Amino acid sequence: MVGFGFAFSPDGRKIYASSTNFLYQFDLDKANLATYDTVAVWGGTYDPSPPFATLFFTQALRPDGKIYITTGNSTRRMHTIDYLDSSGLACHVSQHSVILPTYNSSTCPTFPNYYLGPVVGSVCDSLTGINENTSLTLKDIRIYPNPASTSFWLNYFLPYNKDGWLRIFNSQGKLIQQRRLYWSTTQLQLYIDHLSNGLYYLELQSDEGKKASGKILILK
Repeated sequence: MVGFGFAFSPDGRKIYASSTNFLYQFDLDKANLATYDTVAVWGGTYDPSPPFATLFFTQALRPDGKIYITTGNSTRRMHTIDYLDSSGLACHVSQHSVILPTYNSSTCPTFPNYYLGPVVGSVCDSLTGINENTSLTLKDIRIYPNPASTSFWLNYFLPYNKDGWLRIFNSQGKLIQQRRLYWSTTQLQLYIDHLSNGLYYLELQSDEGKKASGKILILK
C-alpha cells in the first residue's frame, strides 16, 4: 500500500490514509498495525469529465471535526470523513460531497487564521494593531441552529494563546461530553445523534479560567 495523504482523528487513536482508489483506517490502539479497515473505494466519479477522476489524495483535519480529502486532479470536488472517532465504515466517508467554487489541484485549501497575532521582530509583520501582551476576554459563544436535531455549530473566541475545554451537561447536571478546544480556531460542529431530546448546558472554559456558557435544545 502506498499512502499519499494522512490525517489523525481528533482523539489521536486512529489514522486515515489515502491511496488513490482506496481510503484506509488504522486503529492505533491495536498491537498489530498491519491490519486495517478499508473505509472507502473510489466510486468511479469524474469532474468535470474523464480523465479527471475524483480519487483520494491529500488530507486535512479541519475545525469542524471532519477530514477533508482532495482528489489528486484538478477538480471542483473534495471528500469528507464525518465521524472520525468511529471504527470501520461507521466513520462515514462522503465521496465528492464538497463542491468548490473553482478547480483545485491536489492541495487542501486553507483559510487564513487572523487570530494568530504578530510575529515580534518580523520585517514582514503587518499586524501592527495587535499587542502581543493583550489579554483578551472570553466572549459569548454562539450556538446554531437552536433547537437542533442531528448537529449544531459552536462559534467561540478564546483568549490569545490560551486553549480550553468545552463541556456539555444534561438537565440534571451530569457531564455528558467534553472536548478540547484550541484558541487558534473559532468554530466547531458537534454531532448529537447519540443524545436524547431535552435541554443541555454548554460550558466553555479557557485554561486561564475564563468561562462562557450557553444552552442547546435537542429535538428530533
